[in-house]
Amino acid sequence: MAGETEVLSNRPAIVARLIEAATGRRVARDRATAMSVAVLGTALGDESGFEGIRRVPDRHDVDLPTRGPPADVETWPHMWADEGAVIDGSPAEIVAAVTDRLVASARQLALDHGGVIDAELTGGRDSRLMLALFRLAGVEDRVRFHTFGDPGASDARVARYLAQSFGLDWEMRRARQHELSVEGFVRRVSTLSGEFGAGGIIPPDAGTILCSGMMGEALSAKYRNSKPATVGRATARLKEILLRSQPFTKRSTVRAVMSRVTEGVVESADAGCPPHALLDAFYLRERERRWIGSRPDRWDRNVFPLYSPDAIIANMHLPVDDRHGEHIHSAIIAAAGLPNGNPDEELPRAPDAPPLADLSAQRWADVLVGIARETRASPMSECIDTRAVVRAAENLAGLGRVERQQLLDALTALAWMTPGLIPAHFDS
Repeated sequence: MAGETEVLSNRPAIVARLIEAATGRRVARDRATAMSVAVLGTALGDESGFEGIRRVPDRHDVDLPTRGPPADVETWPHMWADEGAVIDGSPAEIVAAVTDRLVASARQLALDHGGVIDAELTGGRDSRLMLALFRLAGVEDRVRFHTFGDPGASDARVARYLAQSFGLDWEMRRARQHELSVEGFVRRVSTLSGEFGAGGIIPPDAGTILCSGMMGEALSAKYRNSKPATVGRATARLKEILLRSQPFTKRSTVRAVMSRVTEGVVESADAGCPPHALLDAFYLRERERRWIGSRPDRWDRNVFPLYSPDAIIANMHLPVDDRHGEHIHSAIIAAAGLPNGNPDEELPRAPDAPPLADLSAQRWADVLVGIARETRASPMSECIDTRAVVRAAENLAGLGRVERQQLLDALTALAWMTPGLIPAHFDS
């Protein structure tokens, strides 16, 4: 709100600029949002990254009346309150029902589009599950498969093997440049979004639909050794997990964010999520915010068929061991006549290829070290161990995938609260 004017935009930074233009007051960046990103990799609730500016809450639309101020209107039910999504029965009946629904979704996706669909194919089980659904739906001839990245990577070798074995229309594509660039990191900081995120996945040709196996983890389980029997135990267990999994964020920060996370856990329980599934429900909710967005109308199987309320709820009602064993994945992949895995000796040899990144690995490491050192005096230094961040950036080559993601989350939060670090033309 700027005086008597209410400003709406799908980008909080634009709202902040308009408020500054109208009032002469620069809108401060919100440390609470940065704390959430440092702990969870995503914002919570209606956080926007700016003080006094908020996002439309999850499951809400904005009502714009002819007269009067805009209003938030809850128009989408909580996923767990959607009675039509519930699938009951024995484990075999649940898997069969989920298979039928997902196959129907894949078929409808192909028929509705009427043209060729682009689908990513990697070495992972989620994209293999999408391939299985297209095969079971009898529409794989309408799908053009591709793999992004290094032709010598394991993803590419597995994809090439599947394409050759099952006669797929498949091609190898180079990586999207912003994924491996300084510009990509700057964009991430300027929006506080995920490292890649669905917003960075762009269909290569106009008029195509890009179908991804992203969020297929909705059909498995994240917290394999956690079976809390009550909401209280689930909350306590989640607190333990977050404290243990944060190498850069100080314990006091985790506790502060956790107090707000608890509200979402309780909300899911009140809407009908069973206690033993609360940790996985929390994980999926945060992943969905980070990668796809928080609106059920984005679960309509147009791009992410595996992430749908019925699939999630059905999976959560399976016995815990079946969820941990990705029983739905295995059953559907096997039903389609696909292997659930490939021995390395069956895969084609890796071809030689030039590097993908616009910077060498060492140069990229140097950039992150420079950013880490510049943010040591950030207002977030009370929340994040900046010395540990610098040490990790200096040892970037030795970090695993999860550790790199944790480092980028911490650096995103630090850099967000240091506006001068980000060029103005990216800050939108």
